[in-house]
Amino acid sequence: LDNFRIAFTWCESGGDGVVGLKLASALFWLWEGRTHLGEGRDWLRRMLRGGVEAPANVRARGLFVSAWMEMNAHDYPAAQAAASESLAIYEALADRQHAAYAMRTLGFIAKYQDDFVTSLSLHTRSLAICKAIGDEQGILWGQAAVAEDMCFLGDMESARPIFEECLSMAIKLNKIWEVAGNKRVLGDIAFAWGDYERALTFHAESNQIQTRFGHWESVIGLQRAMGQVLLAKGECTQS
Repeated sequence: LDNFRIAFTWCESGGDGVVGLKLASALFWLWEGRTHLGEGRDWLRRMLRGGVEAPANVRARGLFVSAWMEMNAHDYPAAQAAASESLAIYEALADRQHAAYAMRTLGFIAKYQDDFVTSLSLHTRSLAICKAIGDEQGILWGQAAVAEDMCFLGDMESARPIFEECLSMAIKLNKIWEVAGNKRVLGDIAFAWGDYERALTFHAESNQIQTRFGHWESVIGLQRAMGQVLLAKGECTQS
């Protein structure tokens, strides 16, 4: 990271602010994956302040990434402001795909503050745009977001076929992470409905994928979920 810090310092002290903003935005997964979220948020905020003259699409991308980082740090007012500005720029650019993604981000910000009605409305609108432009990845993400909102609002019956469609689409698109996620949720729904064998099957299949990729936090959660299913079945010795 030292080379990136040197580059950011140069950009901030009179170098190229646009390059700094592009770089800070591009390093999102590095900041998240290596637990440098706080430092990443700080650099991106500084690059956004220094990159006010950046092209609109570059600034919109920086704001979009900033919204996710602020959301993951639970600073929801900052996340809301960044996502709203990003959405406004993308709409002005007539960039419907990225406008839909910014709108979906606003939905997540609402969801994480337990405003599931607003979240569902934003996610539904975002999904409609993705369907209109034929964005398969956006449709996959959007349908999952809508179904999650339905679950939080107590409508698992409507959510289940949407998650099943998401699973089929994820398999078709070879999106392994989404396959694992949808299997986990379908297992949770099956457990809630008392279909313990189906729950175990989905959870075990999701666990296999997560283990293969070393997502140990998810593995722990899935093993806990499978233990709960076995307890509900009365198979305490196996759980």
